Amino acid sequence: DTHTHTHTKNNTHYLPRHDTAPPPFHMERAGVLSRHVAWGWGSAAADGGTATSASSRHLPLRVGACGAVAAHSDEERAVAEAHGRLSSAFRAGLSFEVRWRRRQLRALQHLLSEHRNELVAAVCHDLGKQHSHEVFVSEINVVTVEVEHALEHLSRWVQPESVSTPLFLQPSKSYVFKDPLGVTLIISPWNYPLNLALVPLIGSIAAGNCTFLKLSRHSKATSKALHQLLERYLDPRGLVVESEGGASMIQALTALKWNHIFFTGSCSVGRIVYERAAKFLTPVTLELGGKNPCVIDGSVDMELTCKRVAWGKFFNAGQTCIGVDYVIVPHHLEGAFIEGMRRAIEGFYGANPRDSESFPRIISEYHVQRLAKLLDDGEVVFGGEYNVKEKYFAPTIMRAPKEGSLLIQDEIFGPILLVKCVSNVEEALEYIEERPHPLATYVFTNHTSIQSKCIQRIRCGSIVVNDCLIHFANHNLPFGGVGESGLGSYHGDGTFNTFTHRKSVMMSSTRSTYSGQCPRGDGSADGHLLHFTLAGFLPPPPLFFFFLSVFHIDHKLIWITFNHVLALVFGPTMFADSTRRVARCAHEVSPVFGYKVVGRGKSGQPSMVVAAFSCRPFPGDTNQ
Repeated sequence: DTHTHTHTKNNTHYLPRHDTAPPPFHMERAGVLSRHVAWGWGSAAADGGTATSASSRHLPLRVGACGAVAAHSDEERAVAEAHGRLSSAFRAGLSFEVRWRRRQLRALQHLLSEHRNELVAAVCHDLGKQHSHEVFVSEINVVTVEVEHALEHLSRWVQPESVSTPLFLQPSKSYVFKDPLGVTLIISPWNYPLNLALVPLIGSIAAGNCTFLKLSRHSKATSKALHQLLERYLDPRGLVVESEGGASMIQALTALKWNHIFFTGSCSVGRIVYERAAKFLTPVTLELGGKNPCVIDGSVDMELTCKRVAWGKFFNAGQTCIGVDYVIVPHHLEGAFIEGMRRAIEGFYGANPRDSESFPRIISEYHVQRLAKLLDDGEVVFGGEYNVKEKYFAPTIMRAPKEGSLLIQDEIFGPILLVKCVSNVEEALEYIEERPHPLATYVFTNHTSIQSKCIQRIRCGSIVVNDCLIHFANHNLPFGGVGESGLGSYHGDGTFNTFTHRKSVMMSSTRSTYSGQCPRGDGSADGHLLHFTLAGFLPPPPLFFFFLSVFHIDHKLIWITFNHVLALVFGPTMFADSTRRVARCAHEVSPVFGYKVVGRGKSGQPSMVVAAFSCRPFPGDTNQ
């Protein structure tokens, strides 16, 4: 089973296996109970039910105009039932209370602290990590910081934002309320099974949503442990977790109408999710990937640069959506870069990475075979060893790729680093611009002009200068792609905003209406009150901001109209009936173009202000 550049050509070996279908959901009178979905506190035993044939599990779903599904299998019926239960819980207001959200976040915090070792061991088992350092750095620490950040800022997040109101609409008040979206679907991948499942879940809970969390079946140990712990610690009325379903489960889930779908995975599956969500106009967040370039010029310390590139490429055996996919270097630096990478790899993982405790394994045999096929698409200058049974693939460096090969077109997503040579930085930028937008770009240069040019011209999700991967750990930075690398972003405050609808709210008075609210052309504006607001600064110092408006009907108001201009005189005495008459004359009031203080009282305050408005008279009005 150990091959070096010699691997089977049987294409069937590279196809994903579907011979083992997930067990069906089981039914009982109280609801749907199974290893996939549980409504009680704790795990539910599968009780009763009958097996479903393979053909029935893949029957198409009939989707109605409002998202109703005609289910053909226990799996599909269970998904529809879970969706209904979550919808009912949300409509009942379960997740609206901030106290409920805070309790769920604290429970998740306790889950991480009390079962940290168990979760770390599960991730190490799935990804073949013999050392737990990578898991703590990329999984536990990131999620812990996110949940602490959410707990610290939740009270601020949920508060309505007061925004300014234009003068002509005052004294109305304007706000932005943060509404939960409703019932959300989160589909997480296998490469970082804790981080990429729990960070979106934190935002969904903080925003007040009820959530269906679909874990990856490929990271079996982690998904099983996380599934059981989430059912124990979180309120099952607001959360459903599924961890064993495959393609048919994704099909059943995306056949329903959700209020938001958060998907992390490959571009091919992301397109399918996006297409199915479009049937219901469901908003989506797509965290995909892409071929992330790394541009290096001659001004950098090559030894330090190679160490950082090696860390950014071979972290998690290259199974990272923001990992370095290929490196662009000048022709005269290709040899020095390859030699520097060889020393960096041997310094990190030893002469034989297969025996290193720091180098993890590939997630499955299928992906080892997929990577092995790429070895024929270019020249291997370092590494290239792999073992299918052990799911091992050595750190590999390749150059001179064949035109049109998968090595150039598709995201590698493994420990193969491709080196491309160019003549100058301009050629490198043109090469990147001709291809789909990457999720991340890394630029190694000490020239500020080149840094600025790369930041300005490269369209990508994020750019890191003189380092790799570190931007992911900063929850103050939005994380997401653009174009084919993704849609939307999250992390920190952005995760809460992703799962929130910003609802506009404007509160007005019942004692006046606004200019322009009168019927036009027929003079039947009697009974409508117009509201004018004037603002300005008046001497003597200190200057102060003042408002005068036809709001309180106990203001004295004298109106005079002449030739498309309406003059209003405001005073402190009672003259209420004139308010109704103003509405009839002011047809289309435009902004104030002038005002004048006519007199002042003993206190120095204005006793009368004359303001002029541009207006157009009613047709046929004899009192123009």
